[in-house]
Amino acid sequence: MNAPYQLDHPQAYHHPSLPLACSIDSTAEGSGQVVHHDPDNGIYVMNDSGQITLDGKGVVEIKTTATEPVESPPLYMGPIQLQAQMDILGCKWGAVAILFRGSKLRIFLFERHEPTVQMINNLVLEFDEKVQHFKDTGEIEWYPAKDSKDAQRTWGQGDEDAPPIELTGAADKIIETMLDAKAQIKELESVIDDCEKSLKERLQEHTVGTTAKYKVTWPMRHYKATAERVVPAKPASTIRLNTIQVKEIK
Repeated sequence: MNAPYQLDHPQAYHHPSLPLACSIDSTAEGSGQVVHHDPDNGIYVMNDSGQITLDGKGVVEIKTTATEPVESPPLYMGPIQLQAQMDILGCKWGAVAILFRGSKLRIFLFERHEPTVQMINNLVLEFDEKVQHFKDTGEIEWYPAKDSKDAQRTWGQGDEDAPPIELTGAADKIIETMLDAKAQIKELESVIDDCEKSLKERLQEHTVGTTAKYKVTWPMRHYKATAERVVPAKPASTIRLNTIQVKEIK
């Protein structure tokens, strides 16, 4: 990428039609030059053709990471962010420059990807509708929970005075599936415990044993001596448990 670069972007950039804004690390001005995929020199063109035309202004997003170098950056490390930045500034191309482990620089070049841009636009509008709904009614429209921990964070406080509610729909099927899975886990944990007991009986005082196929280790863990500590007082508090409890109604 040829100069000129603009490295100073202290202001926020706002989308021309959506409630979306971003900060910018750097921009560069392309003059129509064609850049080819060149991993030996740390240049990765992220399309099927293996080349990209740098036409007009492009966004450069800069990242650092302690992870090992990759040939395609994960989505959380800039690609989606870059597409939003390109949409806000009206750019046709952009780059994610990642310094891996403080020594390996790789530049990933992207074209504007319309499906991703449209997805971002839709999500922005959806989120804005939820914000407006809260402003109008005071009610929060939660997104569907990704997993149990996400649900725990969303509804981390329960109302112990609230009356029981009727669980409708496929609740019985969900409960039975969960109970069956827990029963299988318990059975498999018992199998694992029996196997570990048998191996420990074979190892006895030895910490390592081998077969023709496997090396088995029953290691030791050493703890340093520590001074006696007084646990500080804690105020009374209430938390919601992570685990759902189920009892069959007779």
